[in-house]
Amino acid sequence: MTGFISAHVALFNSTDEVSYLTAFITRSKYRRLGVGFPVFEKAIELARHRRVVLDSVPGMSSTYEKRGFVIQFNFCKMQGALSPCYESSAPSCQKIPKVFIQPVTEDNTSRICHYDRKISGIDRELFIRKVLLKSTTQATCAVTAQNVVVGLLVLHTVDSGHSNVFSFYADDLNIAKLLLQDVIAGQTTPMSLRGLFVPQVNPDSMKLFSMFGLKQDPADVRCPRMSNRNLADGLHWCKVFALCCFGYSYV
Repeated sequence: MTGFISAHVALFNSTDEVSYLTAFITRSKYRRLGVGFPVFEKAIELARHRRVVLDSVPGMSSTYEKRGFVIQFNFCKMQGALSPCYESSAPSCQKIPKVFIQPVTEDNTSRICHYDRKISGIDRELFIRKVLLKSTTQATCAVTAQNVVVGLLVLHTVDSGHSNVFSFYADDLNIAKLLLQDVIAGQTTPMSLRGLFVPQVNPDSMKLFSMFGLKQDPADVRCPRMSNRNLADGLHWCKVFALCCFGYSYV
């Protein structure tokens, strides 16, 4: 017996509490025939007790809402060639003498996971450790003299010279700038970077990206992040400067 896939969906169980649903696609000739959503509902069933999060396109939001999902926030995409920040306000280690930029290593991974948990409110330690072990991952953190983590930038290299933002957190804008400047300093060729941000929650993200040559995708519209549970009390983690990106957003 032969055939082809008429609809598919992917579900990633990132923690014991959260599943991320992505790649929900139905072939055009089978849409509105009741083919796609049985696959979608099976994925929700497989998530069991976990909260299910997905990134919708604007035209599908009302459809997901009918199935119990609610919009948590809208995000936008930024992309472009990462370039040095020449603004007079660009910080230096001399301007922030008590903050040091260093690579993420096995020695500080536990502190990184603690920092991620403080921001996101979710224990993602097992998942983060797997990401950091990948050869395509580049991770840098900002720490104080007391070894307290105050910033984190994790990039996933898709191909030569092109990276997606996995996580980008910082306690303030100057620390975020330092992390990006450190990435640029380590590059021998220009890096193309893509990331997501939530403008209504953190307007500094637009300012930050613009300083380093990134722009909002002109073909992009604001897309909803949705969940099958109301997460209004957990949105404190949205102070991130660039949200996780392109399938790596398991929060």
